[in-house]
Amino acid sequence: MSVYSIQPLTLGAVRTYPLASRKSKVSVCDFAKPPAANGSLVKLLDSLPDILAARDVYERALDCYFAGEFERAAELFAEAAGLRPGDLGAAMMRDRAFALANNPPLSWDGVHVMEEK
Repeated sequence: MSVYSIQPLTLGAVRTYPLASRKSKVSVCDFAKPPAANGSLVKLLDSLPDILAARDVYERALDCYFAGEFERAAELFAEAAGLRPGDLGAAMMRDRAFALANNPPLSWDGVHVMEEK
């Protein structure tokens, strides 16, 4: 009998995976560009939480987009674009999701067909 009133944690169901197989939340594109004229290491480090937050929001937006939840996807893409000003992909997906929300397709398979070049 234990002197503690709670049971110890059991970790038998915990699964691990190699760190090398984990998808990175940042890419080379986030860092492989010339620094801004008024840039500094402090500014770069301060921007890291926004880069990670934007990535998480963008992934949630994609989930909604592919599920056909266009209004929610547009809101999340707008949030991601706000976290990373200049993120043209998030802005484009926001506009596309808004357009699909206003004129939903009869059947949705997640494929967008370009209408102009």
